Amino acid sequence: MYAIAATVATAIGAFFAQWPASGPPRVSIENGTVIGLSTDGVDSFLGIPYAQPPIGSLRLRPPQALTSKFGTIQATSIPKACPPLKVRGDPNMLAQLPEQLAAMMGNYFNEPTHVGEDCLTLNIQRPASTAADAKLPVLVWVYGGGFEQGSTQRYDFARLVNTSTSMGHPTIVVQMNWRVSAFGFLGGKELQKDGSTNLGLRDQRFALNWIAENIEAFGGDPSRVTIWGESGGSMSVFDHMLINGGDHSYKGKPLFRGAILNSGAAGPALPVNAPVAQKVYDTIVETAGCASSKDTLACLRGLSYEAFLNASNVTPNMFNQDGIAVAFSPRPDPTDDFFPLSPDEVIKAKQAKIASVPLLAGTMEDEGTLFALALYRAQTKDALVDVIHGIAPNAPRSVFEKLFSFYPDEPKHGSPYNTGDANELYPGYKRNAAITGDICFAFQHRVVLEAISDLVPSWSYMSSYGRQTPFIGTFHEADVALFATGFPEPIYLAMAQYLISFVHHLNPNVISMIDGGSRPLPNWPNYKKETKDMMQFTDHGLEIGQDNFRQEAFDYFNSKLHQLRW
Repeated sequence: MYAIAATVATAIGAFFAQWPASGPPRVSIENGTVIGLSTDGVDSFLGIPYAQPPIGSLRLRPPQALTSKFGTIQATSIPKACPPLKVRGDPNMLAQLPEQLAAMMGNYFNEPTHVGEDCLTLNIQRPASTAADAKLPVLVWVYGGGFEQGSTQRYDFARLVNTSTSMGHPTIVVQMNWRVSAFGFLGGKELQKDGSTNLGLRDQRFALNWIAENIEAFGGDPSRVTIWGESGGSMSVFDHMLINGGDHSYKGKPLFRGAILNSGAAGPALPVNAPVAQKVYDTIVETAGCASSKDTLACLRGLSYEAFLNASNVTPNMFNQDGIAVAFSPRPDPTDDFFPLSPDEVIKAKQAKIASVPLLAGTMEDEGTLFALALYRAQTKDALVDVIHGIAPNAPRSVFEKLFSFYPDEPKHGSPYNTGDANELYPGYKRNAAITGDICFAFQHRVVLEAISDLVPSWSYMSSYGRQTPFIGTFHEADVALFATGFPEPIYLAMAQYLISFVHHLNPNVISMIDGGSRPLPNWPNYKKETKDMMQFTDHGLEIGQDNFRQEAFDYFNSKLHQLRW
């Protein structure tokens, strides 16, 4: 995937030269002693185990607590990524892009360098020399990747930690590795009967429990945790607001007090035993040679790592037209209180059972451009209906025909938006980008805000500072690149200040107010159904706009959401 951040390896390379005279940072917790590294004003602890390795008989089972102490560990090496689904992008996707842009997008097909099943670890980054009693707020990052990919290897939050310190609001950032692809989200009646559904979500929750028990030793405050995610990670964050009927407590105390959603919200999902999920399970079983086994799940657990990985890789991935319907994702299990209902069903209920925490949520202006690259064979509306109807088979074809009728064929109306007739890679590209961006991200975001803004303080935003980027505009994941690179700097500093203010004060505006004008930013109004106010991060500054674009299409989408589960 896109090379998001300066790698942690850079920090490791400077490790010995940067040690303070007192030696590397050292923290003692219940399971042992963790030795980290200190570089450029940030202490980093990498690859701390938070659960038993999910290997052998623990493959395809919920995470299990550590049963022994690990002694002293050198938390200074890049940890293993959980095994991703192999990305096999269609080379024709990139053929029409300018060479430099094609090279950048080609990075989406790069795989992690260090991968294995023994991957349930987390990273902690804090201001250097943070005292154990500092009680700093904690920001927990949940990576994206469509539940098929993703790892902590891609993200270094040293820049954000240093920015928080420079703003007088020092913050600790934690991120966990959690199982993706078939290792984390294999569905089917067999997993349901075994009580082993939605394992990636369970990993995340298990890591949040670990943070509640251990972050104080690192100088964090377990009562001031905000969870933050992007794309699939953002959908995960919203799922944690719904899990266990909205009960987000652990040992009687809340696991988090705020949530931030970047490009992902209430993903409508078919149940874990739906035909689409069962087909994936059966395909993997057949490919692995387990079809004749009396207990196919036991057979999958008994495979070698390589055999199970290879079997899972026969499923399509999201950068392939056949894989737009993500094979692996959270799916409700009605037999389990952990995640029994599709998110859209929860928020549409008269009394929504949802964690009552403030919410900051937003999207990119051109969420659909990356995915439209894979839809070059769907150059007419009828062809696109064929593709999307195959993903959401419970809706009549007429629903998609009606929904897509709100999107004109003229390129000037499509995405990347506000670029006139330019950037039409193939006939229908900008229309396809507009439709996929709306139904997969922008409209789901608005559905959530419409449903819960009366229940919890909420703020909405849209980023459109990338309009000069040809063909992909302000694309899906552009905001993560912003936090990694700090460029463009004015937008980064504004967004970082709002975010850090939210983490500390549960309100993005407080730092501006308490700094007496030294860090002035426009007041970011709450989202209300009546006004639909949102902050817009543009290439020429910050503006207050209304989240009411393509309203007629949204209203129809919202009325049919229960039929659009994937």
